[in-house]
Amino acid sequence: MSTRSKSVFRFVSIGAALLLITACGNQVRDDAATFDRNQALADLLTEIEEVGVNETEEGIRVSPGVDQVLNGINAITLRQRTVLGEYRSRAETFPDVAAFMMAYQAEDADVFAAAVERFDQENTDAPISPKIAAYEQAGEAIYEANSELTKDITVQVAALGLLLTQYSGQVAEAAAASGAMSLLNRMTGDENSKFDPDQDLGAALVRARDQLRVNREATKLISDEKALIEEHVNREARFQQASGA
Repeated sequence: MSTRSKSVFRFVSIGAALLLITACGNQVRDDAATFDRNQALADLLTEIEEVGVNETEEGIRVSPGVDQVLNGINAITLRQRTVLGEYRSRAETFPDVAAFMMAYQAEDADVFAAAVERFDQENTDAPISPKIAAYEQAGEAIYEANSELTKDITVQVAALGLLLTQYSGQVAEAAAASGAMSLLNRMTGDENSKFDPDQDLGAALVRARDQLRVNREATKLISDEKALIEEHVNREARFQQASGA
């Protein structure tokens, strides 16, 4: 296999793995048969907006000993929203790559690689391999950002856990009021409440708790895909080594 063929083979292996996520999802999810990754992504983005974020320059200022943690979690949520947007945009940016890979998803990787080379030779003005490479590179940046988010979330989970215990009374009151006020606000159209997460300590901690929950779900969505791709790539690497390629 030529150097160029190996390069294309690697890109194709990574791209093809994305098409196997739904079919092979039972390796990382029990509900793979019904799991809709695109819908899950849309739901997460919607939930981030529903939970809320503080986008002001001054940030959250409810208590000097708590603000640092709250602002840290809020910053993570803003980053998470950006990563999820990039994750969605990647698929929307490369529809021709997705369509090409879908046409060959049932084929062996070497057949797929040959098809890529043949396509490039027949379409020198618009080859597909650079787009596949760009698709991979876009994914690597997303996975790296997601990995950093996972680390930061782990740190903040511990910090927030201490605060939730320390201020359990305020948190319980705000959580109870949040449910009641949410129903009342929908009925009356009144969005005002003394339990404002940018002003009330208990409400701020409830929001931070919910932000971390959504963030953890989002990072898992992306890390599950990354794990499946790595498994596929490693399998193909072992195949090449065994065949002496």
